[in-house]
Amino acid sequence: GIIIPSFLGHRELVCALWRCPVCLMATPFSPVMERLVALMLILAAACELARAADCASGTLDVQKYYDANANGIVDPGEPSIEWNYQIFSPAGGVLYVTSPWSMSLPAGTYRVCELLPPGQYNWASVAVVQTCVNVTLLPAPAVTHDTRLCVCTGSAPAKKANYWAQTTGGLPSVTGADLAVLNAMPLKNAAGTHADLTTTNQLKTYLGAAFPGNTNAPYYLSFHLAASKLNELHLVDPSRRLRASTAITALMGSRFPTIAALNDYGEFLLSNPMATASDMVTLGNFISICNQGEGWLQLVPCVPSFLPSPPDVPLGFSLPASCMTTGTVPTTGVDCTHPQLSLRKVYDVNANGIADAGEPEMPDWLFEVTNTATSGRKYVSSPALLDLPYGSFRVCDIAPAEPKWARTGTPTNGCWNVTLSSPGTTTITATCVCAGPGTAKKTNHWATNPLKLTITPADLAALSALSLQDQAGSHFTPATVADLVSFLTPAPMTLTSRYSLSMQLAASTLNTRHSLVAPGQRYKSKSELAAFVGGSFPTITDLQTFAESLLAAPLADVGLQTLAATQLTDLNGNQGWLQDAPCNFTLPSPPAPSGSGLEPIVPAQCSTTGFGTTAGCPYGVINLTKIYDANANSITDPGEVEIFGWEFTLTNEDTGGKRYFTSPQVLYLPLGTFTVCDVAPTNFKWASTGPALCRTVTLTGPAPVYLEADSICFGDTTRRSNNYWTGAAGQARITPILLQQLRNLNLVDADGAPFDPMTAGALIPFIQQQNASNVPYFLSTQLATTMLNLWLDVSPTQLIKANAGVAVLLGNFPPVSALTTLADSLLATPGANLGQQNALATNLKTLSQGEGWAQASPCAFDFPAHVPIASDAGTQPPLCPMTTGVYGTTGYCPYGAINLTKVFDLNANGHADAGEPWIYNWTFTLTNLDTGGKLLFSSPKVLYLPLGHYMVCDVVPLEFKWVTTGPALCRNVTLTGPTPVPLEAASLCFGDTTRRSNNYWTGVAGQARITPTLQQQLRDLNLVDANEDAFDPMTAGALIPFIQQQNASNVPYFLSTQLATTMLNLWLDVSPTQIVKANAGVAALLGPFPTVFDVAMSANTYLLTPGDNLPQQQALGTQMKTLSQGEGWAQASPCNFTFAPLAPFANSTGTSLPSWCINPSSSAGNLQSNEEPSKPTLSEVIAGPTGTAVFVIVGGLVAAALVAVVALAAVRRRRAAMVSPHVSAAAGPAPEGELEVYSQR
Repeated sequence: GIIIPSFLGHRELVCALWRCPVCLMATPFSPVMERLVALMLILAAACELARAADCASGTLDVQKYYDANANGIVDPGEPSIEWNYQIFSPAGGVLYVTSPWSMSLPAGTYRVCELLPPGQYNWASVAVVQTCVNVTLLPAPAVTHDTRLCVCTGSAPAKKANYWAQTTGGLPSVTGADLAVLNAMPLKNAAGTHADLTTTNQLKTYLGAAFPGNTNAPYYLSFHLAASKLNELHLVDPSRRLRASTAITALMGSRFPTIAALNDYGEFLLSNPMATASDMVTLGNFISICNQGEGWLQLVPCVPSFLPSPPDVPLGFSLPASCMTTGTVPTTGVDCTHPQLSLRKVYDVNANGIADAGEPEMPDWLFEVTNTATSGRKYVSSPALLDLPYGSFRVCDIAPAEPKWARTGTPTNGCWNVTLSSPGTTTITATCVCAGPGTAKKTNHWATNPLKLTITPADLAALSALSLQDQAGSHFTPATVADLVSFLTPAPMTLTSRYSLSMQLAASTLNTRHSLVAPGQRYKSKSELAAFVGGSFPTITDLQTFAESLLAAPLADVGLQTLAATQLTDLNGNQGWLQDAPCNFTLPSPPAPSGSGLEPIVPAQCSTTGFGTTAGCPYGVINLTKIYDANANSITDPGEVEIFGWEFTLTNEDTGGKRYFTSPQVLYLPLGTFTVCDVAPTNFKWASTGPALCRTVTLTGPAPVYLEADSICFGDTTRRSNNYWTGAAGQARITPILLQQLRNLNLVDADGAPFDPMTAGALIPFIQQQNASNVPYFLSTQLATTMLNLWLDVSPTQLIKANAGVAVLLGNFPPVSALTTLADSLLATPGANLGQQNALATNLKTLSQGEGWAQASPCAFDFPAHVPIASDAGTQPPLCPMTTGVYGTTGYCPYGAINLTKVFDLNANGHADAGEPWIYNWTFTLTNLDTGGKLLFSSPKVLYLPLGHYMVCDVVPLEFKWVTTGPALCRNVTLTGPTPVPLEAASLCFGDTTRRSNNYWTGVAGQARITPTLQQQLRDLNLVDANEDAFDPMTAGALIPFIQQQNASNVPYFLSTQLATTMLNLWLDVSPTQIVKANAGVAALLGPFPTVFDVAMSANTYLLTPGDNLPQQQALGTQMKTLSQGEGWAQASPCNFTFAPLAPFANSTGTSLPSWCINPSSSAGNLQSNEEPSKPTLSEVIAGPTGTAVFVIVGGLVAAALVAVVALAAVRRRRAAMVSPHVSAAAGPAPEGELEVYSQR
């Protein structure tokens, strides 16, 4: 009676008894004690032999970095970014976290999705382009990293062609060397000949001409390329990168080309006679956008702005409750908590005194931490996370030796007083900047060559507008550059405070006007000036404005004038500019810690170790994914995407049970041998690339077995058959250069003689030959056709599906160039290897007909109807007598789950993308198709349901502004097990954006916003007047009457007026990527949800031939008029919605779990009914046969546990007469508490 509780309370003593069962053999026991000791020994075996499978964990570390040079790796100095992510657990839970983030999680496969800032299309991923990736945490103490890189795009100081043609713009900056560079380029004029740009007048005429249409592709590209080259020479660093469009990426093979590479590629196209007009127009369009200063990678991160995150669904992110953790664990009556202090040092790029997103951490900065009660002190380096006791502390950041560093935040002395009175983490972030050199020039530089040569009349006018004063105290207005040079080179001993300030202000103004210094560039202000110029870190514009105010005031303080002049002198001499990145710093060596009060006080009772796996339910795991194998190499390469919904069969080889499932899937299964097979889709364009259609695996424990199935699909690429090349369109594309290249092949004619395609009129009859009986001739015609396709349309590396004869020679999925090379080789001896020639010719003919080309992304697929299965025995999760940790199934209550979300589909693509917000409280109906029961519920929702067949439907709101974008209003779902089935419903609402109708632009407010620049841009459109003649908006007074036109009967005129209005809205108020709701006519052209820019550009294209396609023009004009009236614009956030009341459902059978089920979302709960078999009671476990106890308590525990039974065999024989099959009533109920807990584990 005394010793038993001691056994139960001391794990080590129990385990010691297990190691020495002979010690117990000599001890007499009562029958009850004998049974208890038997139980104790079994549990002791579990102490040593049970594995921590359910408690296995790993650490997931999520990082986001700004990849300033877009090279796909994290370089020193590239900053970490705070970025929002969604983390999905294997059990269907979801966490919303912000990087950098790290957490210990149960072993398994997690889906990590980065969110995108809504409406901010300027962000792009580098290297890993998938928004979501699967990350598998192995059961080991290792850290698994998900590190991603990104860039953001924005403006740059590039200029369009008309800027470089203006004498008040870029033309004065153009040098003779620039003209030599332009003249050496293969630029074309409107006539298609070389553009002569040897003088500035010729350049002015060339770039000042009307915006060329893209119908003259070489001239169109040349016009924009010339401006881009001038930008490269004067305004933009040649290594500055751009974010290429999809079309440019495909053309150049680079997602982030430099401006130099872009310009070089433009020259390549203009000098290549085989370059297509479409490629030139594509590149010209992109360069035109770049010349407007858009699409440039920023040197420092932009600031992302995310929508508020929905609530977390914490299912599957924590170890089972039975898992005990090392460290501090709350114990009854003992306080095991303590606070933490996080210390950060951040480089404050914009000097605003706070740590903004994207500003880099400053590692290894020194902090001093002092306990104010005990005076205990220690030094730590940032970033630091300190475990501390409760109390008050003083934290100071240590100043470096270099004076160029300055604190930007508060307190200005760099010391914080903080009181830690509750558990949790308190964060202190110290911010700083450093000052150093810039790119400004001093006064004497502006007075000498070469800088004085760049001073323009506009510069002189700008300086004359200032209150500059010369030596005599008169207002200085330079009429010539010589005047300015004289002003900036004074005679000795003539400097007054006003003259000195005037000189420095003049030089500073020239520095900003010539882009040597940005107007917003900040500097470290002298303390005496800080109160006058906008604080300690004002912009250069602030200082210039202050200096101007001093010069304009006759009685301005002389001391302030001198200070301002000294400050400008320093800055013009490149001292004191704030740096974009941290400078070097030197910190003192920290003293050793001293005193007490710097370590948390944790009672000894708080520290526990161990694990709590459920030994009664052994299981294994198969983790299967299906990959689109774009390069057909049978492995998953970076960038290859998962295929969702592919069907597989699972067969238990031990039981014969079989079932279907879809990818991706994590299968929890009994131990044993299983075969997993791909199901072949009904369409024959799919092919498996490896490893095999069926694979057999043996599960021996909980460590996941990873299986990957790879496939690729084949279909149409470009239909360029023999018939095409003999038609008018094909013949027009066959140039003399192509004929010369065909001449280099080993083509033979019908007689087996070499064929010369240069012979007049010979090629077309040759290509028309389709006689497969003359194999060399047949192969020659197909080779000629394929080579024409390759040279003009198809990449040589494009993979194809080989027929049987070619597969023997080149493998199943060779590139098309391998076929053409082999065919040409065989034709060198046309009479030999006719079988191989015939296989190649047949394959090439198939390709020319557009079949058998590997697709860049997955095709659609369907699967045949399921073959009836006699039994699924052994293919479901093991039916355990207890809830068992990582997958949470309960043997007494098989269940399924539907995880439904409603998403606001910002880009109207029909599915949820990262960053798109959830819509809360949208109404849905659930119907159990087996019972007819129905349920009404709201999103988001995780529904735990009986296994079976269900239909989930959106309820349509009363407001007509809502539109469903996908996938469907109703979807059927079959629940076969506990893995949650994710469902997403996507909708978008449309309404008002900015009311800028025709009437607005003809009113006073609208006319005031129409600048000459906007009129010039309208001039570039294909606008027509009432007579369908080209309309010139630059004609005096013509634009306003034109915009007022609302006559829809003259369709081209009506479309032109609406296009002009829409483009004014776009240029001044609306994003080009704004999605709109298309009317029926526009939807047939552009889809249901095009962007407003697509609508406008489609209208501009139709106006090239204004007399044609009038119904399409009418639809586009009507659409744009609707938009200008403020209707049909996609909203940036969900609109309001209401639903009509629904009558109560008469039947809800099968829409919820039975009351006796354990709640699968909770680790607690008991069976509450006798409808299902109950668990064995502890009394039955103790009193029943020992063998039964072994298998009930520890199930499949290794045979070592049976040693305990053998150890007591002799004792039990002596007591056999006293043992009854059940505990008698006199014995009373079995003890609960700790015994019950141990029995559960």
